[in-house]
Amino acid sequence: MRLRNHGVVIGGPPCSLNIWLSSSVHRRSLSHPEGDTRNYKVRLSNLIAANTACWLTLLRDMGKVFYWALEQPSPSWLWRLECMIGLTAAFGAARICTWMAFFGHDMLKPSTLMGTLPGLAGMRRVMRKADRGKFKRRFAWALDDLPSQLFASHVLALHRPNSIGC
Repeated sequence: MRLRNHGVVIGGPPCSLNIWLSSSVHRRSLSHPEGDTRNYKVRLSNLIAANTACWLTLLRDMGKVFYWALEQPSPSWLWRLECMIGLTAAFGAARICTWMAFFGHDMLKPSTLMGTLPGLAGMRRVMRKADRGKFKRRFAWALDDLPSQLFASHVLALHRPNSIGC
């Protein structure tokens, strides 16, 4: 565990089995956030999340002084897993919503950041109507082959607001 004191750990456990696009595979729900654990891929996804939480806790328990941040798409089920709820509580971690487009990403991508990284709150961004218009123009090159209705209904309205305002 070669992490220097006051080091930074940045991570993004795989989101593929924590997002709505794979809901027919993972079958996660409010009453069953760990999903269909009969499925090997779902078990592996849960194990990666648990190992991430365990590793960060182990570093702290070894006396390391460090900061960390994890990233997931905003509607991710990762934050509802018991290991992540425990991690948040154990570290007093903050959770904020941001949009990757504000940081140069080629998609709007609403994302949630969780961690203890100083200044994490400063990365919070709110997508306003004027911003959507600006990004629509910025991403216009990618839309040459798509009807504008498809863009408006599927790309700009991709997410539903969640409890942290994203």
